[in-house]
Amino acid sequence: MKEHILAFGCETIAPLLTQTFAPRKMAVKAVPLADYAQTVGALAGAADCPRTEEVYAGLPLGEPMLVFCGFYGDRMNQALNAMRRTGLRIPYKAMLTAANRGWRPAELFAELQKEHAAMTAKR
Repeated sequence: MKEHILAFGCETIAPLLTQTFAPRKMAVKAVPLADYAQTVGALAGAADCPRTEEVYAGLPLGEPMLVFCGFYGDRMNQALNAMRRTGLRIPYKAMLTAANRGWRPAELFAELQKEHAAMTAKR
């Protein structure tokens, strides 16, 4: 899979996404709200995750979320370091995995919210 980042609810920070990732040749794909009915794997272009005809009719996620697809080796660290350097703060981010590729964006977001709450409660 070609390396790219799925961006959910990031319309207001699109210039900062470009500033952060474009110099590192990291492509960002803004996911329109209507596509939130698809699985994350389908949105990422995974061959084994076909798209459906369903159109999302729900609410936006509430906060931005990024999903890193096809990142291997040190590239994930490079992306996170770039985010720190440019001040891009998005607490809800994940890598596309075998476990989450069948989830819809709202399901992944809910799981990330739980993880984020657990991590910040420990501080």
